[in-house]
Amino acid sequence: MGCKLTCNFQVCQLVYYDIDKSNVLSILDGGEVNFSKSNKEQEPCQLYLIENQIEEDFFEVMFEYCSKTKKVTVMNISLNNSEVCKN
Repeated sequence: MGCKLTCNFQVCQLVYYDIDKSNVLSILDGGEVNFSKSNKEQEPCQLYLIENQIEEDFFEVMFEYCSKTKKVTVMNISLNNSEVCKN
């Protein structure tokens, strides 16, 4: 089961990268799915990795999509191939 954006891990990433919900939505909206790093066959919720270049920054956002509930949960954010706030 995925963690909502209010979990300490995701909040840490948002604070560290100085981004907010609207920034995350922009990354998702303009990005492309990397299917080789996604798991669209997973049940009951699929995992997708969105990649997006915004100016000089390269973002990756892993999110979980549950089609039954129509719920999207951000699982991980990375900036320029660096990960912070690991559990």
